[in-house]
Amino acid sequence: MRLAGRTALVVGCAPVVAELRAALAAEGAIVLDEAAENSCELSCAPCELDILVDVGGEFVAKPFLKVTDEDWRTGFEDNVVRSSRYARRALPLMLLANRGIVVFLMNRGGAEAQWKAIHQEVTYRARQALVRELEELVKGTDVVLATAPHPMRERPPEEDPASLGQGDRQLDASLLVSLVAELLRARTSNGV
Repeated sequence: MRLAGRTALVVGCAPVVAELRAALAAEGAIVLDEAAENSCELSCAPCELDILVDVGGEFVAKPFLKVTDEDWRTGFEDNVVRSSRYARRALPLMLLANRGIVVFLMNRGGAEAQWKAIHQEVTYRARQALVRELEELVKGTDVVLATAPHPMRERPPEEDPASLGQGDRQLDASLLVSLVAELLRARTSNGV
C-alpha cells in the first residue's frame, strides 16, 4: 500500500470524488470525511493532512446567451471560491509541517474544450491564477503543488451525468493515486 498512514482529503462536487476517495483508501490512505470542510479536522491543531485533491465542480455546456447568473455563481463558487477556501485551510498545516501535496484537477480550457461553455473557460482561467499564486506560496518548501487533467469531461445538456465516463473513472482515479504516490515517494527519498 503506497499511501499507508497518509491522511487525504478529496474535495469538490464532481461525480468522480467518490472514486478518488475509494482509490486513495485502497492504497492505505486515511481519507477524511467530506464534512471536514467545516469541522475541527481542518481548523484546529493538532492535525496532519498529507494530501489534498481538489476536483472542482462540473459544468453543463450552454451557449453564452443561455448561461444564467446562477450558472456563473455556481461555477465560480464550485471551482474558485471553494478551492481557495480549502487551500487556505490546508496549506497552513502543510507549511507548518513542511510537507504535503496539493493536487488541483483542471478541466481543459481554450481550444481543447470539447463544448463551448464560457463560464467554464472563465473559471478555468481563475483556477490557473489561483494555482500560480499558491505555487509562489509554497516555493522553497517541501510542500508540492501539482495540477492534473480532470478525469471527467464536461457534460453536454442532453447527456445523463450518471452515464458519463463509467469505464474511464476507475482508470483515471488510479492514475491520480499513482501520481500522488510517486510525488510522496520522491519527497521521502529526498529525506522529506
